[in-house]
Amino acid sequence: MASSITRPQVSLYKPTNDEFSVRYGSTYLPAGKNAEVSNIICNQDDDVAILQLNNPMQPSENWAVATLAQNSTPSTKKTATIVGWGSTEQNGPITYQLRELTVEIYPKCWPRTICFGSLQGGLCKGDSGSPVMMDNTVIGVNSFITSLNCESSSVKNPNGAVDISKIYPWIFKNI
Repeated sequence: MASSITRPQVSLYKPTNDEFSVRYGSTYLPAGKNAEVSNIICNQDDDVAILQLNNPMQPSENWAVATLAQNSTPSTKKTATIVGWGSTEQNGPITYQLRELTVEIYPKCWPRTICFGSLQGGLCKGDSGSPVMMDNTVIGVNSFITSLNCESSSVKNPNGAVDISKIYPWIFKNI
């Protein structure tokens, strides 16, 4: 007996520029600078968007331009780093201090997705859109969690990120 999973018909969320801004220059959320968004280019198929800014971000020693992965993640590397301001517990508030965690990259995952996890923690509400980094290169954009408690993740209940190398041509075309 064959089975398949189908995507339900849903109305797609259309973000507006005034809903978003980019905060940069500090690991403490209320500090740093704020950049206004002038345009949002969505890739609904891959749960990712490009935010174009009204003005260039002001140079500072507190931030650097990220390198995006153009090629698949090296199979020899088994760990990556995630960062975010998301909650540290289920239904908890966001944190004001940027948090960082080393995670294990799982070898098997869904197409166009990087699956990862850690028994010491994981993604939670507020972490979507934050980077997955390997050797100072952004390899993924956090997209979903499958654990129920936001405290840990595993091969059976991984966190997932959009694989930047798989959508790099779309990014390059739209910047």
